[in-house]
Amino acid sequence: MGLDLLTSEDEVAAIIAHETAHVLARHHAEKMSTMSTFVLVRLFFHALFGFRVPQTLLTLGFGLPYSRQAEHEADAIGLRLMAAACYNPMAARTMLSKLGAKEQQEQAGCKEQQQAVVGA
Repeated sequence: MGLDLLTSEDEVAAIIAHETAHVLARHHAEKMSTMSTFVLVRLFFHALFGFRVPQTLLTLGFGLPYSRQAEHEADAIGLRLMAAACYNPMAARTMLSKLGAKEQQEQAGCKEQQQAVVGA
């Protein structure tokens, strides 16, 4: 996951605070409610118009914008939690930089593997 990249308690606290913020903001409950709404919308369109709305369309139209909003909210709450627990909120920035660099490195490795398979 990349926890081995973190070099300070403050950086680990940034992850814990962010995930705790998701729980405090009840994002899991909101997501379950949204998923139920997606199912109802799909059933409604199928019953009225005789066609199924693709799950991907609903996810792209409604799920992803909500997901980004939930992440931003968890970031803001997490920073406040870190500060209240006497951790340095600036460590969230270094933690995100390290994890972002690791993700880019992994994506580059995947692209190289795909090109090797296609080229073979």
